[in-house]
Amino acid sequence: VRGVLGSLSVPIRPVPPIISVMLGETIYNLRSALDYLIYELAAFDSGSIQNGTQFPIEDTPDGFRRRRNTYLKGVKDEHVAIVKTLQPCCGCDWTRVLREISNPDKHRRLTFAKATSTLAITSGSTEAIITGQPVDVKGDFSVTVTFRDGLPVVETLQQLVPQVTQVLNAFNSEFK
Repeated sequence: VRGVLGSLSVPIRPVPPIISVMLGETIYNLRSALDYLIYELAAFDSGSIQNGTQFPIEDTPDGFRRRRNTYLKGVKDEHVAIVKTLQPCCGCDWTRVLREISNPDKHRRLTFAKATSTLAITSGSTEAIITGQPVDVKGDFSVTVTFRDGLPVVETLQQLVPQVTQVLNAFNSEFK
């Protein structure tokens, strides 16, 4: 930041639990939207309810193949092929990120978040202080919240929400 003399960053401990709860709910809903899509595709494609379906997120082609008759039971091959393109094993990184941040919460642990507050002091304020002049100290205060692995929460959600929305929209025409 131009004109900033220095900054002070301080961890916020503990992070208020409500932040973890709200993050967990947001991530859960993104992941479950994909699970609902697979459930509806399986019922639509097969003509009957298919229990045990879910959106797979697999790191290997073999792992994805193993899910074909369980998580994707009843889903037509053409739809399975589209879902396959959304796998980490096929180069789709956003689904891997979604899995990594949703799995802990899915297994009954709060989504872990770290928060840091930062105060950046502008150079004009400190120059006046050094010369002994009265001054209104000016600065910018911010709070950064990250997931356990350091991914920034806001930026990560800004990437995941449109990706999930795009997948859901891609299948809209199938249900008409």
